[in-house]
Amino acid sequence: MIQHAEGSGLARIYQAAGDLIVYGGEEPYRWALWPAPAPPPATGEARAQPSELLRASHALVAFTGRHDLLAELADWRDAGTGQDVAVRLIHGPGGQGKTRLAGHVAHLWRQQGWVVLAAHHRRDRSTAADFEVPAFDEAAGVLVVVDYAERWDTADLLTLLRDAHVSGRVPVRVLLLARPAGTWWDIHLPDLAMSLNNHAALLAKVGRRAEAVPFSEGAVRLYGELAELNRDAYLPRLAASSSNHAAMLAKVGRRAEAVPFSEEALRLGRELTELNRDAYLPDYVRSLAVHGYVRIENSRFGAAVTPLIEALLESQELPEHIARDIIGLVADQLRLAYVKDATAVAHEFRVVTGRDVPVWMKEPPSATTG
Repeated sequence: MIQHAEGSGLARIYQAAGDLIVYGGEEPYRWALWPAPAPPPATGEARAQPSELLRASHALVAFTGRHDLLAELADWRDAGTGQDVAVRLIHGPGGQGKTRLAGHVAHLWRQQGWVVLAAHHRRDRSTAADFEVPAFDEAAGVLVVVDYAERWDTADLLTLLRDAHVSGRVPVRVLLLARPAGTWWDIHLPDLAMSLNNHAALLAKVGRRAEAVPFSEGAVRLYGELAELNRDAYLPRLAASSSNHAAMLAKVGRRAEAVPFSEEALRLGRELTELNRDAYLPDYVRSLAVHGYVRIENSRFGAAVTPLIEALLESQELPEHIARDIIGLVADQLRLAYVKDATAVAHEFRVVTGRDVPVWMKEPPSATTG
């Protein structure tokens, strides 16, 4: 069977296994199988252009080293529920072996049952106009490699990431390869990180939190990369996105995974607040509230008291329109913690404040708490 495609999200490709997809030319990107190593150049061609022997596509030189990075990528592949999308960026100057690394990863993962696809931007003229869809039924997962990601428009790259969902059928990992220099790194990547963060927030707002998680995770990863290059500019966004991601994970039941993100957000928030209290106190108070919420979700009801009480105290310095919502949320979290474990919460409250639990904390929490 032959199908015509425009964009062709991965879910549609998944359903078209065994068919031939014919592209019309208007789609933002095209799929292709990640290629096997190309035949080596003929002797005459190699003598005329010795550099051909070093092309990553030929893979004539055995892949060696990078054991730590290969193990890190395997951990990234296997992390989470196994039924989601995760994004990873590998960047470096040209000639450093990014494509060769991706080819080796493709080889290893294929041996472990993964389908490996390449996504080519519409401006890439090297892509065939048709695509024979592989069988996904027995696949352990799908790896999507995007080489030269810096050449993609932000909107097209975000479309690809949205399209990467296959409704929980198999895990999908998207590996972006890019050079760090130029406008893509300076302008395009921050825009992508913000788009991922905003898209996650929109999905969560309409109740599609499980779908939002990979986008919020992608935002955290990209802001982490950006903060390494320009700490002053991107540390606040890394702190905020880490806190948002922690809350998202906790809300979808991935409670233990939320802990390190909420702890990191809290650490960064303290650092930023010490530098400029007026500018960063609101975000720090929100991270305290999220950290308390994450502890409650992990059944650490007594331990939730300290960050929640600190959030109440610090919120007194905030403008009333900001403090009002935070205080209401934190108060309800304290009520919920008390309902769950009155003894532990009463003890911790006394340690932190020197007082007994007030009457308002003994009132029932609202039905929407948590």
